Formats: sequence, structure tokens, C-alpha cells
Amino acid sequence: MTANPGDDLLDATGAGPQDRVLIVGGSGADLLCASVRRGCRSAVGMARPSTHPEPADVVLAPDVRTAEDASSVAASARRALIAGRQGGRLALRLLAGGAPLVGEVVRRLQQQGFAGIRATMSSGRGLVLTCRLGRRPVVG
Repeated sequence: MTANPGDDLLDATGAGPQDRVLIVGGSGADLLCASVRRGCRSAVGMARPSTHPEPADVVLAPDVRTAEDASSVAASARRALIAGRQGGRLALRLLAGGAPLVGEVVRRLQQQGFAGIRATMSSGRGLVLTCRLGRRPVVG
């Protein structure tokens, strides 16, 4: 178990001092504080996915409950990571569901151009999916 809330998502992406972190949804205060403690270059929180997000190197979504939530986060993350111009990483914490939800979320992430998708149990709750922005999206 990690000592500070949010460290599991930051650890999963390997976020460090060179990274700009964008937090989408959920209670972002813990992740903002964890990003500062880690020495990340910047950290910004948004209540909801945006069509015009801040450029980022790492996007964290701590509170994903549905495939639709994941799809919205992935679209916003793709825009932020493309603007960040360094490839970029995404970590989502799935709080509900099971195998069917995970399968659907993975499919939607792939459609948005994310690759190398890995699933690990969160130290606190839920399942954490991590991936990198890879190829062009299959759909808009």
C-alpha cells in the first residue's frame, strides 16, 4: 500500500520532475498534492474531461465508473498528450464493473490511439489501467 493517496497512479505512469500532470475528474486534491510532493513540473485538475485541455505529459483519472466515462477521459487525454508533444501516459482507476467493463474500456482506449494497456490492482481501491499514447485513433 502506498503511503500517500494518488501515489499509485503516479507510480503507475512513472511521473517525475519533467512531467506536466493533468488530473481529470474525481477528487483531484490528493493527486495535486502528490504531484507536488513528487516534484512534477506542473499539475492541473479538471472536474470533467475537456475538449481543450491543458498540454500534459501524464493524465490521471482517479474516478472512472463507466465505459462512457473512460471514453470521455481518453478523448480529452489524447488531446492533452498530443499538445504535450512527448507521447504521454494515461492512468485510469476503474472503481466498478468487472471483466466486461475492463474489456470495453480497453477497446475504447485502443480506439482513441492508446497502446501498451496494462491492468494492475490499485493499492487503495479498484483497478488501474495504464497505457501510452501510441497510434492515430480509429475513431474521431
